[in-house]
Amino acid sequence: MMNTLELIFLGSGTSQGVPMVGCHCPVCVSADPKDNRTNASLLIKVNRKNILIDCGKDFRYQAIRHDLETVDSVLLTHNHFDHIAGLDELRVYNKKQGAPIPVYGKQEHLENLKQFTFNYLFSPCIQKGGGISELNLVAIETSIELEEIVFEPLKVNHGILEIYGYKFLNCAYISDVSSIPEETMDRLYDLDLLIIDVLRFRPHSTHINLRQGLEIINRIKPKQTYFTHICHDFSHQAVENMLRDPSNEYFSQYAVNLSYDGLKIVM
Repeated sequence: MMNTLELIFLGSGTSQGVPMVGCHCPVCVSADPKDNRTNASLLIKVNRKNILIDCGKDFRYQAIRHDLETVDSVLLTHNHFDHIAGLDELRVYNKKQGAPIPVYGKQEHLENLKQFTFNYLFSPCIQKGGGISELNLVAIETSIELEEIVFEPLKVNHGILEIYGYKFLNCAYISDVSSIPEETMDRLYDLDLLIIDVLRFRPHSTHINLRQGLEIINRIKPKQTYFTHICHDFSHQAVENMLRDPSNEYFSQYAVNLSYDGLKIVM
C-alpha cells in the first residue's frame, strides 16, 4: 500500500539558474531566498524511496541541501545538460545502494546519452578513474510503474524537439515546453496538480511565457498549478502579487503559484 507521497522541488530555475553568472539585476541580487533558483528538478518521495524527474548540473548541491541519502530511479524529460549533467554524481548512490540505478526516458534521448554525452559511462575502453555512475537505461513509450505509481510519458514540444513530460496519479510535470499537442492536451484536463514551465514575460522560441501558461490553465482547469523553469525576469513576490491582483493583466482566478527551490507538497 502506498504511503504519503511528497513532492519536493529540488530546483525551479532555468539552465543558467538565478542568480545568473555576471548579472546584477534586481532579482539576481535579491535577498529573497525564493529568488534563488537552481536547475529544474522534482523529487518524489514515496514508500521510503526517492524518484527523480531530471538530474541537472546543480544536482550535487541539491542533494546535499536536502540530505538525499538514496536515489532509486530517475525519469528524464530530455537530454539538455541542465536536465542530465547530474547523472555523473549518481556514482555515490551506486556505492551506497550496491546496484545500478534505472534511468527512464525517450529512446533517442537515452541513445544520445550513451553514445555522446556520457559515453565514458558505457565504454569498456575508457579509463574509469575513481569510479563511474552505473546506470540502467530503460526506454519508455508507454507507462511505467515505480513504487506503486504509474508514470505516463507526455509528448510535448520544446522548440523543434519532441520531449517528455510525465503524468502520475492526477498530476502532470512538464518542465520544458513551447507548445502542447492536442493529443497530450486531452490528457491534462481537470488535474489535481499541474507543474509547468513558464520562463518569463516575453515570448521565447523553446519555452512558454507567463501569458501562455495562464491560457493553458484557463483551458484545462487544474485544481492547483505551480510554474517552474523560471528565469531571472521574475521576482517571486512581484509575480505572485500580479497573479492575485484583479486589476493586473496577469491575474488568474485559479490557484496558481510560482514554485521555488525547496517547496514541498504532501499528497
